[in-house]
Amino acid sequence: MDNGGSDERAAISHRAWLRVFLVVCFFLPAVVARSYDPTRTPDVVRAVLQDPYVEGVPSLLQVAKALLVIVVGLALIARRWSARVLLGYYALILILVAPLQNIADTDEFGRAWLVGNTVLQLIVALWCAVDVIGGRSRIEAGNLRRDRLWLLIPMLLAIAMPYTIRDGHIAASFASVATNGAGVTYCMITPVVLGVLALFPDRIDYRTLFVASFVGMLFGVVNLVVWFVLTPADWWMGILHLPLVITAIFGLVDSRRRRSSGVR
Repeated sequence: MDNGGSDERAAISHRAWLRVFLVVCFFLPAVVARSYDPTRTPDVVRAVLQDPYVEGVPSLLQVAKALLVIVVGLALIARRWSARVLLGYYALILILVAPLQNIADTDEFGRAWLVGNTVLQLIVALWCAVDVIGGRSRIEAGNLRRDRLWLLIPMLLAIAMPYTIRDGHIAASFASVATNGAGVTYCMITPVVLGVLALFPDRIDYRTLFVASFVGMLFGVVNLVVWFVLTPADWWMGILHLPLVITAIFGLVDSRRRRSSGVR
C-alpha cells in the first residue's frame, strides 16, 4: 500500500482549495439591520467588536480569563491529557465566542453580525474537537522547545490584553487586566493556545496546527493592517495583535515541517 499517497490524500488541511475556502469565509459580508456602503465594512467590524454581546456579562469575562489561565497551566504540565484539555477548552470557548463576540446592537448600523468571523471560528472549533475525540495531538514534557520559551512573553501579553479607551482612542493600560474580555476574545485566546503548541510541537497533529494557525494568521494580518495602517491613532491595538501573528507563524512553519517529515 502506498502510505505516502494515502497520507497525501488525507492531508486535507494543506490543500489549496481549503486555503481558498477559508479566505472566502473570512470575507463573507456582515449581516446588518441597516444597509451600509460596503466600503464602510471596517466601521461595522469596529462597532461590533467595541460592544459585542459577550461583553454584556461582566462575570463571564472574569471566569473565562481565569479558566484560560488554568487550562494553559494544566497544558504546560505536559501530561498525557494536556493536549485534550487545551484543545477541548479551545473548541468549547470558540463555540461560545464565535457568535457572541461577533454580534452586537450598534447605534449606527443596528444589529450586526460578522458572519465571516463566526464561520471561521466555528471551523477551528470543529477541527479541534475532532482532534480531541481522536486523540491526535499529544503534549509531552520531553518535547519542550526551551529555545522558544520567549514565546511566553507574547502569550502573557495576550492574556493580559492591557488597554483602555482614552480620548476616543485605544491606549495601553493595566487597570482592567484582571477583569477585561481577553478570555472571550478570539484574537487573544488563540495566541495563547498556539503558543503552547509551539512550545511542544513534536506530537501536535499538523492538520489541526495548520488550520488553527492559518485562520489565526488571517485575523492577525488583517488586524495589523486595520490598526497600523487604517487607524494608526489606535496603534496599541495593533501591538496587542502581534502575539497572534507571531504564534501563527510558528504554527504554520511547524505544520509544514511535520507534514514534510511524514508524521501527523
